[in-house]
Amino acid sequence: MRKKDKPPRKPPTPVEAVIEQLPKKMGRPSLKTPEVVETILLRVSSGRSLASVANDDDLPEIRTIHRWIAEDEAFRQAYTRACANRSLVYADTIGDIAKGVLAGKIDPNAARVAIDSYKWLAARLQSGTYGERSEVNVNHNHTLHLDALRQLAEEAKANQPPMIDVTAEKVLPIEHAKPIGTDEDVP
Repeated sequence: MRKKDKPPRKPPTPVEAVIEQLPKKMGRPSLKTPEVVETILLRVSSGRSLASVANDDDLPEIRTIHRWIAEDEAFRQAYTRACANRSLVYADTIGDIAKGVLAGKIDPNAARVAIDSYKWLAARLQSGTYGERSEVNVNHNHTLHLDALRQLAEEAKANQPPMIDVTAEKVLPIEHAKPIGTDEDVP
């Protein structure tokens, strides 16, 4: 049997021609597939550390994952969200431990140690929500009240119509005025 003849290849577009001229990548194919990335993020957001996830046989080692975080902005943001979700899991775990103590299933001293550990981890992973202190940044542009008054006066001058020029030369002199309270005032 003969192989079927392939139809002739159409000429490449300019973009395809440029891509064909680029050097081919050498080395192993990347392990970074959407499935692997999703698996990493799901396991981290379920409460596991990145080191623990990287020890799984079906995932790349931690150096590779750290490189992906450093090089890929979208992966870095997704990993940050997964860490935030992990801190929510830790907060839920604290509630479960407290319920276990109240039910008498967990020793209170052991629960205190575990709760303190989970609180510390949650505070480090999402300090804005679970941190001990909150940081407030205030930016205030302060002007003195005199400066504000000067600025208002300048704006008022700029918006006023021009002043009428009145000088002493144009003022008519006052003729002899009669003093008040003289006999001439009485009829």
